[in-house]
Amino acid sequence: MKSLPYRKLIRHLIIVCVVFLPTFITAAPTVTAYFEEWGIYDNNYHVNNLPAQQLTHINYAFAKIDASGEIALFDPYAAIQRYYAGDLSSDPYLGNFNQLKKLKAQHPHLKVLISIGGWTLSEPFYWLASTQTGRERFALSVQNFLQRYDFFDGVDIDWEFPVIGGLNAGSAADRDNFTLLMKTLRETLDSHYELTVAVSANPRGITALDYHSVHPYLDRINVMSYDFHGAWSSLTGHNSALYNNNDSVSSEFNLDSAVQNLINAGVPNEKIVAGLAFYGRSFAYASGQGINQSFSGAGSSTFDDVGMLTYADIAANYKNKNGYQYYWDDIAKVPYLYNAFKSEFISYDDPTSIENKARYSVANGLGGVMYWAASGDNGELVDAIQTGLAADNNATDTTDDNSNNAETNDTSNNTADTNIDENTT
Repeated sequence: MKSLPYRKLIRHLIIVCVVFLPTFITAAPTVTAYFEEWGIYDNNYHVNNLPAQQLTHINYAFAKIDASGEIALFDPYAAIQRYYAGDLSSDPYLGNFNQLKKLKAQHPHLKVLISIGGWTLSEPFYWLASTQTGRERFALSVQNFLQRYDFFDGVDIDWEFPVIGGLNAGSAADRDNFTLLMKTLRETLDSHYELTVAVSANPRGITALDYHSVHPYLDRINVMSYDFHGAWSSLTGHNSALYNNNDSVSSEFNLDSAVQNLINAGVPNEKIVAGLAFYGRSFAYASGQGINQSFSGAGSSTFDDVGMLTYADIAANYKNKNGYQYYWDDIAKVPYLYNAFKSEFISYDDPTSIENKARYSVANGLGGVMYWAASGDNGELVDAIQTGLAADNNATDTTDDNSNNAETNDTSNNTADTNIDENTT
């Protein structure tokens, strides 16, 4: 009987821990790299080049959807057939998948998801999601895929874009169909697998979806806060601003606005993952330095994607080289380059802006950061992510003090930009 007060005390302590401890414990932020399947060709970037120790997740981009509405490999040679040193005849498959399986064995903390869709492979989503039969068939095929390639920890759905459309036209029915597809996937995969989505950062794309209803089915929501401007735009602009600086199309074409719009739509902060661009966009024959300038077409490119340059290429061949002067927009918190001789404007992210965005993610209690794409880095940007996530976030941003500050405040042209390729993925 003398022990009774102690039992009551222990019981009260347990109750206090159950009620209040979650308030003080927050999950460590995730760091997700999109590994693009074709990077092994045009950029000679392979699984063993991934900075595994600095990542929590790898999203393999992309699987496709076949004519029957089931998941299928896009490039079987790259995925499961290519030989790498050390592969054995007894291995169930080769290629990138075998390399990822080995990488996970070396780094048990890593989670690997198969990403389905992307800009060029999203068309089947529109019709398969429109019927319960189509949704169930697709979900079951994903389950079978994950069981066959059992190193995968889940699936990332990259439907570009429900309702507002992308390469293919959307419809109002996509709003409910998107939610129903996520519900069916969650019920089929249950909690054993992670389920994430990559979504538009465009304010129209955010209001198009019923986030209040869909987010309970999802582990994370990767917001593609890049491709706000490019060769399709009417005036020069930042590819991936952190904050608005008199954007000529929309004051909401920036990471901060996308995050706040998602929160207002009902998404918990900790489910939002900030999208970072490891590439830039070029604009040819710009009428002047900075944003909100007229231009004519795409400028320099690294590969076949016209007007797109990897960060590694920009750092090695453009920044303060060959006539390209570096500038820092201290309102938008992103850099840009301008070549007065060629009249070329390049918007991109560098270690300073990436660190700022990582700091922003922590300061706002987000679930972490993701970046497109792995092959675009030279190691500097992923290092900047780590610095930002570990920083004292009493200081919310950093500034490149060695740059030319360019707080661009040109008069806005409010012409609607109607041809927005919001994501390279």
